[in-house]
Amino acid sequence: MGVNHETTEGEFLFKRHYPALDFLRTIAITMVMVVHYVDIGFNIPNDGMVRELVSMGIRGVSLFFVLSGFLIGGQIIEEVKSGSFHFKKFYIKRFWRIFPPYYVALIAVVVLYSFGVRDDMLVLPGTDLTGLLENILYHALYLQNFIPPKIMGAIYWTLSIEEQFYIVAPLFIFLIMRYRRSALLIFLVAVIAGGICLQSLLSYGDPDMASYKPWFTISFYYLLFGVLVAYLYITFHERLMRLSAMAKFVFIVVPAIFFIISMVWKGDPPPLLLFKISVYTPMLALGFASLILWSVITPFNVIIRPRRVFALIARLSYSMYLYHVILVLPVVKVVSNIIEIDSALEVVLNFFVYYIVVLLVTSAIFRLVDKPCMDYRRKVVARLDKRVGVVVTPGWR
Repeated sequence: MGVNHETTEGEFLFKRHYPALDFLRTIAITMVMVVHYVDIGFNIPNDGMVRELVSMGIRGVSLFFVLSGFLIGGQIIEEVKSGSFHFKKFYIKRFWRIFPPYYVALIAVVVLYSFGVRDDMLVLPGTDLTGLLENILYHALYLQNFIPPKIMGAIYWTLSIEEQFYIVAPLFIFLIMRYRRSALLIFLVAVIAGGICLQSLLSYGDPDMASYKPWFTISFYYLLFGVLVAYLYITFHERLMRLSAMAKFVFIVVPAIFFIISMVWKGDPPPLLLFKISVYTPMLALGFASLILWSVITPFNVIIRPRRVFALIARLSYSMYLYHVILVLPVVKVVSNIIEIDSALEVVLNFFVYYIVVLLVTSAIFRLVDKPCMDYRRKVVARLDKRVGVVVTPGWR
């Protein structure tokens, strides 16, 4: 699909750069790194306040999902609405941003394994080369959420969820908006509500549903909530910007309340699994969606500082996610050989060293892998735009 349509960056809300979203990405990747840093590098009891605080880091994954749904969903909605959406261009942009860095990371896992690195988080114990290569194949096809992953501490399951979302989201959004633009809102609400009800019924009284596969559907809720809030932001943008400061304040109160509720939630077994699917997941997703909306409609988006630091971390967040697990144990071992880590302050200082190392390593990888691919992508998209007669100023992502 290609339509002659000339646009500028100012006309599209999702061609703009939002410093507040850089900040949220920074928070998300930091939360994920904290939980994996502590889980891999240190033995902390499964109960107690420290464990509870550390376990909150996994919510960073949920925040990433909502952010992805908001940003990518918003771009699709605006382009379909303006008549400038092009399937081929969308998939080219996603491919050159996601696939090459991810495949390089998978190759790094195989290379490290071949050189005798048998870290439990890198490759699960008992995995031979044949089993590893089979698992790598599933990962290369983004199907690892259907099997028990054996590499990278099983954290790459999130990438399969996002890639499957990127495949189906443009098709559904395009077809629904071609029929009737307002139908997208009804569709999103219906799918979220129907999915939660169905998953709750399937999970009730079934402990097996607390294992791996529910994350396939639960994680899609976060992405869909992101698309939903993007639709609301586009449709009611002027009204949202004119809201009073008190009305906008509600958008920050909601996530605060829901996040506190999520802190007191514990465990997966029924009936807590039912609570997780029917109450906890929608509330947390709605909380993060409200936080994102608040971030882009308030002065917080303008006053956020230091912008350059958050922009750097946001730009590197994908590479940081790919490699942070690989770097945990080497950093912990090196630092522990220099100083004895036996206090909370030393753990924090060690994490700071670890964070800097991850930034430095992923900055180098970004320059060697990500940036050349993104530059090539820009050229391919420019040629495609010229061929189909679409002129769109490159956006933030």
